[in-house]
Amino acid sequence: MSNRDQPNGLYEKSAGIGPLGLLPPLAAAGVGIDDFALYAALRQLRLAAAGTGPMLVSWPWNIATTDGLATNAGQLGLVAARLELVPQLVPPGVSITGVAWVSVIAGAYTASNTNGVYCYSLDPTGTTFTRLGVANSPTTWTAGPGVQFTPFVTPVPASSSWRMVWAGGLYNNSAQTQVPTVAGLQAVQVGAKILGLSAPFSLQVALAAQTTDPASFAAAGVSSGFTNRPWFALYHQY
Repeated sequence: MSNRDQPNGLYEKSAGIGPLGLLPPLAAAGVGIDDFALYAALRQLRLAAAGTGPMLVSWPWNIATTDGLATNAGQLGLVAARLELVPQLVPPGVSITGVAWVSVIAGAYTASNTNGVYCYSLDPTGTTFTRLGVANSPTTWTAGPGVQFTPFVTPVPASSSWRMVWAGGLYNNSAQTQVPTVAGLQAVQVGAKILGLSAPFSLQVALAAQTTDPASFAAAGVSSGFTNRPWFALYHQY
């Protein structure tokens, strides 16, 4: 029995057939049988079955391969005044509602300066990052354990083409009794984030000594030399 013959054609990926018919052809999407292709297929099935909800539109790396409850394996404490930036590939035709992240241990701190999550773009010459989306709140990192969907003040509009943007997070405090701990890789090797690339093009970069979220900043200021790698993704409220 072919996929086309299955009830309702649920697993058919030909254009216009079943919920998966809404996905672009693999060649056009630039993806194969990978983690995000599977997530996107499950997202389409859920939308067909259950309607609306916040769901990812980007996939920095497969968080399911980490254990957020194990010490230093799948979790990291946020470093104050460090703007963390994780590159994301976002498909055309979908706006970005905000940043998805996973709280492992809720932070207990006295907020100072700026705390929040962001979306940045990088100009074609690779010289300037520009902020596209922002969600600032002193209580950002006090959320309890679990996946968090933090919406921007204004969603980032959809694009007509694929685009590379960066999901970001910033933590600042004047005192803390518990550092906010999020899902991520605490001791990833620096070279594992570069793989022949260099900042700002590596798989995670950070901008140190930030008390606020800059509207724009020089790409030359970021570093891929830190050994932590947070999990920040982008989502759309369907």
